[in-house]
Amino acid sequence: MSDLQPWPGDPGYDHTQASWYTKPGSEMTDDEVNEARAYYDSIGSNSMEGEWRRRHGLPDDYGDPAVND
Repeated sequence: MSDLQPWPGDPGYDHTQASWYTKPGSEMTDDEVNEARAYYDSIGSNSMEGEWRRRHGLPDDYGDPAVND
């Protein structure tokens, strides 16, 4: 029997039981933000992108396609 938990997006992952589920982003640890971002990304949402970028010192437009003149 394995103690490994399903990763966000995997079958069997219950985000409602995750430590980050009831916390605002500002109260989450870096690991919780990473896990929440991975979960939301897996369902097609960018809900945690802003908090993740802020913690990594990335600009708001990080990851946006380049605009050509």
